[in-house]
Amino acid sequence: MLSKVTKLLPVGLLAFPALAHGQTISSILIKFQDILRIVIPIIITLAIIAFLWGLVQYVTSAGDEAKRKEAAAKIIGGIVVIFVMVTVWGLVYVLGRSFGVDPGSNNNSVPVPAIPSAQL
Repeated sequence: MLSKVTKLLPVGLLAFPALAHGQTISSILIKFQDILRIVIPIIITLAIIAFLWGLVQYVTSAGDEAKRKEAAAKIIGGIVVIFVMVTVWGLVYVLGRSFGVDPGSNNNSVPVPAIPSAQL
């Protein structure tokens, strides 16, 4: 039990500044979305570079079987990362469109259900 608390403590401490400034969950999620819009293309770019670097190593190490296996592992790793990232990105768009939220826009306001007030 204590190990779970110590693992979650840094996450909770990271949330305190956001809560102390009176931010809502929506504004926190928008900031998280903005960070992801920067990070995801960088990760995909790094995966493509790893794939191409593995391809170059595979071609240039024609005589050494150990280097070819290492290069093949880099190629496969790059392909797997690219596949997973693009698949998750596509799944987010499909789910967003299914629920009526455009994942590509900055204005992702979803109407909140409410009970209509009586007109007096």
